[in-house]
Amino acid sequence: MAKLIKADGTIQEGVDISTLRKQQELVGGYIEYVYGNGKVFILNEEGLLEHLPFNPEASQEYGHPLVGDVVVCESNEIK
Repeated sequence: MAKLIKADGTIQEGVDISTLRKQQELVGGYIEYVYGNGKVFILNEEGLLEHLPFNPEASQEYGHPLVGDVVVCESNEIK
């Protein structure tokens, strides 16, 4: 089940990622899929350009620095 990891450290389990629009709303803009550690990370594609805050929890799960709110899910959840 997909979860939203916000940059402030809060985690929301079971988020709806069934449409592109819902994915964009969760990360606050255009999306980018990043694959790592057997999961899919959905990020704001322009996060660095928009100077979004560092997301320590998502970065730890991914293994590299990530910014902004991040959705983490399994590949079979992406339609």
